[in-house]
Amino acid sequence: MLVFCLDYRNFPQANITDMVRDVNTGITWVLNNNHLYGGDPNAVYLVGQSAGVHLTLLSLIAQSKRQVQGGFPDGSVPSWNPKKIRAYIGVSGAFNLIALQDHLDARGLPRDMFSKIMSDSLVEFSPTLIVKDLAEAVVRYLPPMTLFHGTADQSVPVDNAVQFCKTMKEAGGRCKLSLYHGKNHTEPIVQDPMRGGRDTLMDDVLSVVRGHDCYNQQLGMVPAVMIDFASFVCPF
Repeated sequence: MLVFCLDYRNFPQANITDMVRDVNTGITWVLNNNHLYGGDPNAVYLVGQSAGVHLTLLSLIAQSKRQVQGGFPDGSVPSWNPKKIRAYIGVSGAFNLIALQDHLDARGLPRDMFSKIMSDSLVEFSPTLIVKDLAEAVVRYLPPMTLFHGTADQSVPVDNAVQFCKTMKEAGGRCKLSLYHGKNHTEPIVQDPMRGGRDTLMDDVLSVVRGHDCYNQQLGMVPAVMIDFASFVCPF
């Protein structure tokens, strides 16, 4: 497998519009150049985690709108065809900024700052709310989606993912949600891979890519007691 990791400008150097443009430009580059590194252009999977889910989905939706309806929706330049994405995988993602704003404010991210990051357009940049207003043809143009989310996530409550997946299905899209019971925002991607034994998230992502169940064992990176303590004090 070949992996490309994209980055993007962050606040205050950039707002949500700039971030989506950065991610969209990165996806375009990967689709146009992965073959130069031995990649298979017909087997590309798009994966996002946390804010990465939010940004990649906004880009994906914008490109689907452009393909079906034409024009130049925000986040669709440069252009690429979502049909080149075999499947979409989202981990611990944010989908509804309206529902998230009060939650994050209570946890220390002021409402005003959150609104500035999102260009004062929480509805416009909320995938769940966007999908509700999309034409069915646009929704069906999106690749199949598999989402993973921890039920103890304190950064993005799990209901954010539950409602998005429900909305996708009601709109005619393909969406599957798998819950990690008792896991917080960072455990699937940070603590669990360091713990040793089975890395559930890695296996679940590989299962989507390979098309069959994957089960791998690995050695721990640090003593389990350190990971347990880190999980206990983790604010996410």
